Amino acid sequence: MSRSPSEIIISELTRIRTTLETLEQQDSSSKQAFNALYEEMEIYKQQSFFDLERGFLLELLFFYDGLHWSLSEAPEGTQTQVKEDFLELLSRRDVVPMPEMTHFDAKIHRVLQIVSTDDPNLDGTIAQVLKKGFFRGTQVLRIEDISMYQVPQS
Repeated sequence: MSRSPSEIIISELTRIRTTLETLEQQDSSSKQAFNALYEEMEIYKQQSFFDLERGFLLELLFFYDGLHWSLSEAPEGTQTQVKEDFLELLSRRDVVPMPEMTHFDAKIHRVLQIVSTDDPNLDGTIAQVLKKGFFRGTQVLRIEDISMYQVPQS
């Protein structure tokens, strides 16, 4: 028994419709799975950042305790101890202050002030460190802000 062309078309359209509904359900399931995975990754990411920062934050809280103590009831000389405690905290993260230097080095210094001098021996030397610089390992973490002696040019 032969089917009419309209029955064939209806049959094919029904098959196509069924296939499209199946694909739509699969697409919806895929979107739900993706959204669930994305939410799970966001939670994991936030927890990972917290875990990474936790140790450092606990060390900062240790420093806070010393600072709080030094401001409330500390004997003389405590400022030095608080500074040393903070430098110890930084050294645990491989962060160390730049060594004291006498001459300007453009790689690690930023000149914020010029101090005029007539002494040519002082030209290009550091008059004062305005903000201490730091290394992390062998890399400059923060350059040092300085004032520098300079002989005025005539």
